[in-house]
Amino acid sequence: MDQNTLKLFTGQLAHWAEAAIEEGRLPFRKVETFPPLWTEGGIQAPPLVFWINRDSFMAGGVLLVPERQSQEVTDAGCQCARALGLQHFVTWSDREIVFWEDHPQGVVRGKSLALPAAEEASPVIFRESLVRVLEELKLLSVLGAVPPNALSAHFLGNLFKGTLLSAVPYLDEAYRVALGENRLESEAGDAHLLASGKGHLTLLRMLALLLFDRLPAAVQPEGLERAMHFALDTLPEGLRDALSPGRHELPLPAESAVRFHHLFRRLIQLRLGDNRERFRQTLDLLLLHEGPGLGGFPLPEQERPAPAPLLLVNPDRLPGETGQELMVSAPQPLLGYLALLRSTRQEPPLLAQAFSPLTMVTPPEARGIVGALGDETIPPPRQRQALTAQLRNSWPTRRFPLRPQTPRWVWEFIHLLGLGAEGSLFYLRIPAGWLTADFGEPLFELLREEFQLLRIAADQSGSTTLHLVKGPSGAPPCHVDGPGGPRELSAQRLAAGPRSLLPLALELSAELFKLLEDGLLAMPIENGWPKNLDREAFLFSRTTLGRHLWKVVSGGAPLPQRSYLEREALRWGWPLPPREILANLRQFEWRDGEPAPGAAQLDREIAPWIGQEVPVETAAVSRSRKRSQERAQEQPQDDPAGEIAAQVFVDGLPKFPDHYLYDYYRPRMVDFRIAGPLRAGEEFFGRYTLYNEQGNELEVEGAETARALVLCSHGERRGGFSMPAERKVVAEILERYLEDLRQLRRALVRLAHKRVANPRAAAAMVERIWESQPLPPWPLVEE
Repeated sequence: MDQNTLKLFTGQLAHWAEAAIEEGRLPFRKVETFPPLWTEGGIQAPPLVFWINRDSFMAGGVLLVPERQSQEVTDAGCQCARALGLQHFVTWSDREIVFWEDHPQGVVRGKSLALPAAEEASPVIFRESLVRVLEELKLLSVLGAVPPNALSAHFLGNLFKGTLLSAVPYLDEAYRVALGENRLESEAGDAHLLASGKGHLTLLRMLALLLFDRLPAAVQPEGLERAMHFALDTLPEGLRDALSPGRHELPLPAESAVRFHHLFRRLIQLRLGDNRERFRQTLDLLLLHEGPGLGGFPLPEQERPAPAPLLLVNPDRLPGETGQELMVSAPQPLLGYLALLRSTRQEPPLLAQAFSPLTMVTPPEARGIVGALGDETIPPPRQRQALTAQLRNSWPTRRFPLRPQTPRWVWEFIHLLGLGAEGSLFYLRIPAGWLTADFGEPLFELLREEFQLLRIAADQSGSTTLHLVKGPSGAPPCHVDGPGGPRELSAQRLAAGPRSLLPLALELSAELFKLLEDGLLAMPIENGWPKNLDREAFLFSRTTLGRHLWKVVSGGAPLPQRSYLEREALRWGWPLPPREILANLRQFEWRDGEPAPGAAQLDREIAPWIGQEVPVETAAVSRSRKRSQERAQEQPQDDPAGEIAAQVFVDGLPKFPDHYLYDYYRPRMVDFRIAGPLRAGEEFFGRYTLYNEQGNELEVEGAETARALVLCSHGERRGGFSMPAERKVVAEILERYLEDLRQLRRALVRLAHKRVANPRAAAAMVERIWESQPLPPWPLVEE
């Protein structure tokens, strides 16, 4: 059956199963359709899982719906059963239902229930068959329970994943609200990444403390995190440092604490530390599936192994060789996994560890640096100053003119290059945008002057892998491996040529690159620009070949107008045909001011001079530019502003001063007849002058009365106001009014950041909602 039919059939079975469970005669409490499971065969989603306790990851049965029985189906059933901690599974095919048992000796076929032919089948028969399956699973779930020491690493991995999935949403909400209320610095990062990191760190602390038997079994949910923080001091030094609380961490929300505590009690039952090998396998499994989301990358391939001491940057795993002298720089959750895994392998502590390459201070100079960088966030101005100062530590004799829009990975990359000793090897994967972006020019100059570039390779993910040796440029050529095929660039050519040589060597096909090799295309130089052939150079830029070359060297930037062509061509290193070929375009009929001619017409003009019909493939756009284009094309989501405003202002708006005079018996009032809104003017011996938009003046006594009138004038009533004559009363009700406004603002900020994941969008929504209400402008409240 096709996927749509399978989903409909599975949904109907789940509906019948839920009805049977509600009768109370079965041990199951929940039915789930197509839950993704980590299994030995990869991620699989069995059609039906019958849960005894979903939170504890206690399943009673799993049902597959294949078209026909086969060895592939039984293999998948065994893998799903082991991932769920079961010894049995059920297959429901077109003619029979079969119960299978998974034993160490192999899978065994058990009972079977015959199903009628398609023309005789009916919903009643299927429902009765499902009830019989549930009754049989009721018995198997008791008799076939897997003992704790026989549960697989995949079972534990799925158990941990389930806890994270249930706990992180509450953390996500807490971080969004904290960022919205400015309780965290904006540099702290994305709320979802912070929440995910906090969840993983909490899990890792719990696992490490259970493994070393440092956590009291009687701890309660509300005291779990505090107990873990106290117990961290008893762990080995390297592991303790990797798992220590970070400065951007928030306390666990109560809902998350309950879920982690539930896992803690479950792991005590399962005796987690009894099987160290299984524990290592579980950590490897978590790294495999969760590592990329935590900032981990596969290690680049090494033509020759980098020597020790070795610095790994954002690795998604530990190297296979044990006992190496290692230093690691990785985000804290990822570093926590690696440190705990290294501890279980009884390897010596890391020589050094850091949560960012920029904070890495290596005891010995690294002889090999291997890893990947990918943080494309733009540091704010204050942070850029600190990053510039940091680069002076790794490069005391150089200064780098980095532009304001330089992504963070560039700073990290430059710093790492400075950490290596003379002659050290680098295998680093970085975003490919540097080949054409403005911020890449200082990188290229640094590589050309201080390093030997032995290999550069591009991949489909939009990254380039560099193989470097620190030291003066030598004789070895640079091996280039990209979409255009393998080729070589001599060290002399790289040293003398423009940066555009690299994207051209990576992207151009063999036929197009041969034009460069044969001199039919050449890089322009400042004194060699064909001044008397500006018109012809412009016409070449509008050919298919000229457009393609421009896209490759500029990363997809728009073609420049004729008046800027020379400047932009020299800037980007755009290849041009030699003068004698350009001169042939003089015969082409086109005048300045006319629309640019079509590419097809110009292509026919240059084909005879180039010597062949040159195939031109679509140029690859840099990943950063492509991502910007994708963001621009995103459709706006439904605006929840109205729903948020209705929830925040459900009790109405405070009316000042009327709502605040109930505690005062008939206070004497003073009327002020002036149209608002008002603004405060000069003050003279305690008397304040207020002005409205028409320039009319109002003089009042006391700062509290002046501020109360200004706030009141921005509310619902702008034509005139009444205020208590006694200044003490005005001061008291004004303070209560301001506190009510602050509470409304806090509630609005909290709810907006709960509903809107993007912090900037949430902040903009807060301002928009506040301004739409008859309330004083927020800057006036904050004064």
